[in-house]
Amino acid sequence: MYRKAVAAGSLAAALAWAPARARSQERPPEPPREPEVPLSVVFLRETRAVRLDVAGAAPYPDGAIVFLALAYKGEKDVIHWHRAEVKGGRFQLVVGPYEKRLLSGTYVLEAHFMLGQQPMFIQDALRGARGVDVEFQEVVGSVEVAFGDELQTAREDREVVQRFLEYMGGLEAVFRQVEEAREVFEAPPKDGSPARMTPERAARWEQSQMDRSREIAAQGHEFQKWLDLFVHMRHADWVHELDGISLELANLDGAYARRYAVEAAIPDPSTRPDPAADAKGAAKWDTDQAFARLYLDSARNQEEKSRYLLTRRFENYRSLFEGYLAGLQETIRAAGGD
Repeated sequence: MYRKAVAAGSLAAALAWAPARARSQERPPEPPREPEVPLSVVFLRETRAVRLDVAGAAPYPDGAIVFLALAYKGEKDVIHWHRAEVKGGRFQLVVGPYEKRLLSGTYVLEAHFMLGQQPMFIQDALRGARGVDVEFQEVVGSVEVAFGDELQTAREDREVVQRFLEYMGGLEAVFRQVEEAREVFEAPPKDGSPARMTPERAARWEQSQMDRSREIAAQGHEFQKWLDLFVHMRHADWVHELDGISLELANLDGAYARRYAVEAAIPDPSTRPDPAADAKGAAKWDTDQAFARLYLDSARNQEEKSRYLLTRRFENYRSLFEGYLAGLQETIRAAGGD
């Protein structure tokens, strides 16, 4: 099995002891931190996997647990939490290799100590020795770990953003279907007769809306299946934004269905009681009609706002993704790639 050693510059890094962050106002001074402890990274090239052999010092009793968080540099989402037991003031564990695909790039491995997650005998010992409460936690240390060259990272990023564009394009197509269907549905009758929403018409829209909702859900399912091929996905904020667009699109389509149902339930003006014969009945009819109209006006305003925001989000993110792709392509060309 071919294995490549870690580059001395970026990967012969260390777990730098960070100042303790106790929630307690009073605590004894911390003992001096031990020197930095290097991490070793083993590349398993033929499987595109990565294994991190991690070791470090930890000033805690035997049996304490150190939690290690692996995250992509610059993003808050933790890819995986790992546990290591302290023995003789040190911890050691192997992170990976993962069954799923791990994208190239720079990652941050951060070690945490959380008192509330420790065995009770550790909690009792440290509360008494340090005067801290159960919520006490601190960062033991962190290190950056990188693998893959610039060309490989740019190619993978290109694949990712192209898939983002494909998914968003499918959502845009459904958005156009919704708006085209709405325009046809709300068009006045060709014979010039007054437009009137009936329960039957409202039910037809609801049925078509359910069909489009299933299409939106199917696209989201396929996108999630692709995401599940990876240990993590870069650009987590963009993934969350696409999920939000999908949800908002389904909500807009459903909002039309609800408004049409309300319109269909509004009494025909011909059913208004004669005020001379039934003054209270006529007054109630007028009140109900007025509230229904107010609801419809508010619903139309919300729909208009949602349509506008969806249109802008599609435009903005298409421009963002395409601009980002252009930059990646330039990076690939400069590195001698395709």
